[in-house]
Amino acid sequence: MVTYETTQRVLFSCDAFGGYGALQGAIFDDQCTSLDYYENEALRYYANIVALFPKPVIKAIDKLAGVPVDVVAPSHGLLWRKNPGRIIELYQKWANYALQGPDVGVTLLYGTMYGNTETMVEAVAAGVARAGVPVGIFDVRHIHASYILPSVYTHSGVLIGAPTYEGELFPPMAHVLDMLNRKRIQNRKVAYFGSFGWSGGARREITQWAEKLKWELTEAWEFPGGATRQDLLKAEELGYTFAQSLK
Repeated sequence: MVTYETTQRVLFSCDAFGGYGALQGAIFDDQCTSLDYYENEALRYYANIVALFPKPVIKAIDKLAGVPVDVVAPSHGLLWRKNPGRIIELYQKWANYALQGPDVGVTLLYGTMYGNTETMVEAVAAGVARAGVPVGIFDVRHIHASYILPSVYTHSGVLIGAPTYEGELFPPMAHVLDMLNRKRIQNRKVAYFGSFGWSGGARREITQWAEKLKWELTEAWEFPGGATRQDLLKAEELGYTFAQSLK
């Protein structure tokens, strides 16, 4: 539900077209010196708040088609008066990710207890880079899930590196996957790698998460303890092959 002020053609759009990001001395887009930051924060807002509702977003934008708008003034985030169509265009693009599919790219999520899985991350990322596919890397122990969601939402592939913890998946990784499930970010390709000590178990849980999320699991690989030279070579090939499969 929005309010349209007819004399100055202002769309008071409430939650629609909103964004995160504290406003630092400027509230309008034409006053802002870091527009990229606010566009990225708008994507983070969208992925965390609006992503469940792509069809209503498209329907709402269609209703605006014949309405002349000079200012978009949401309840959250930057106000758009220099280029009010920009934020509407971005919301249209983001809604279409859910309906038509995301961009080719990889989100590499990892967690580690003793550094064994983390050692593999650089090798896997090197393989993705060799394939010429964009990759964003996130340590789930230290990065809030709200910053991870936009990358998974906009990219077609997810690589998960996480160890086994007491016979199950490393808990910080399980938390992120739970958030992705709550936001219904579905239909991605995924591959898994991770270290184990006494016994495995994370791979079994990853398979369950893939089914729940409706993700296509292409490979799930566990290795004991620290990585060998052969493990690192296999990890790079895993990253390369996975990235190639997304093209």
